[in-house]
Amino acid sequence: LNTAYTAEELYLAWKRYGGDVFDGFDWDLEGNDDVKSPRNELTLDCLNHMGHMSVLAKRDGYIVGMAPAESYLDITSSRFSRFLNLTYPDDDWHQEFTSHGANAYAYILAKYGDAIDFISVQLYESYSHAAYEIIHKGVPPHEYL
Repeated sequence: LNTAYTAEELYLAWKRYGGDVFDGFDWDLEGNDDVKSPRNELTLDCLNHMGHMSVLAKRDGYIVGMAPAESYLDITSSRFSRFLNLTYPDDDWHQEFTSHGANAYAYILAKYGDAIDFISVQLYESYSHAAYEIIHKGVPPHEYL
């Protein structure tokens, strides 16, 4: 999300070019495959832009959602980081996978939650807790959910 523009400027551009085509938008920002990339951090400016744009869209009657990877909104942990190039510190399953987050999307919900209409957590994130429980440990999906 280009924070060189204000959230209002970005929202008005979206509204001008997509607002009459779409009923709203959902947030699905993710990290970069290059673990050293600066794009692996959701800066406070970025998170606040996301939140402010959500408020503006909600005010105008649009639907606003978010589709975070499981680790970006992880109900199994209170750990928080804005970085998206992490591993699960307490798991030994696939420690080589360095593309997890630590509840970065929780900031948006805590500060701008009234502007979010729905959340669709991506349980299929690579090496997610859901994948570990269902695939590795054999927990039936209906029990895990």
